[in-house]
Amino acid sequence: MKLRALFVDDEQMVISGLRRMLRSLRSDWDMAFVTSGQEALDLLETDDYAVIVSDMRMPVMDGASLLNEVANRHPSIARIVLSGHAELDAILRAVRPAHRYFAKPCEPGQLEAALSQVGALRRSDGSDALCRTLGAHRRLPSPQAAINRLRSALSADTVDTEIVADIVTGDIAMISADK
Repeated sequence: MKLRALFVDDEQMVISGLRRMLRSLRSDWDMAFVTSGQEALDLLETDDYAVIVSDMRMPVMDGASLLNEVANRHPSIARIVLSGHAELDAILRAVRPAHRYFAKPCEPGQLEAALSQVGALRRSDGSDALCRTLGAHRRLPSPQAAINRLRSALSADTVDTEIVADIVTGDIAMISADK
C-alpha cells in the first residue's frame, strides 16, 4: 500500500518543481499538492496522510500555523517545513510544530531521505499507536547516515569542530532539547 504525502506551497511554480523533483517516488507515495493551508486542512479531514510538507510564508495561514493545526488535529502525521525564508523568527516559529526543517532550494536527496524515513517508520509497524507516538514527538529520529557522520567526525584523531557543527546543525533532531 502506498503512503500519502501532502505538499503545501502558495507558489504554483514551486508546486510544479516539487512534482518534477519527486516523480521518482511515485511508486511508493501518492502525493497531493495544494496552494493554501485551508486546502491542506480540508484534505486532511477526508484522507489519511503520513506526512505534510509545507512552505512557511503563505497568505492567510502561514506554515507554522498550519503545522500547529496539523499537530493538534492529526498528531500522527509527520510535519516537514520546506521554506525559502530563513528569517530567525520564522524558523523559530516553525521549529516547534515541525519534525524537520529544510531550506529552499533543497537538495532532492534530502527531501527524499526524509520521506523514506517517514515511510520506513510507518511501514515498520503501521499501528496507529506507533504513529501517534512518533507524531507526538517534536522531531523525527536522526537519520542513521547523520549519526554515522557524527560518530566518524568525533572519532577522528583531530576533531574538527566546524565539521561537527555542520553535521549537528544540519539535523534539527540533534540540536533540539525537546523529545
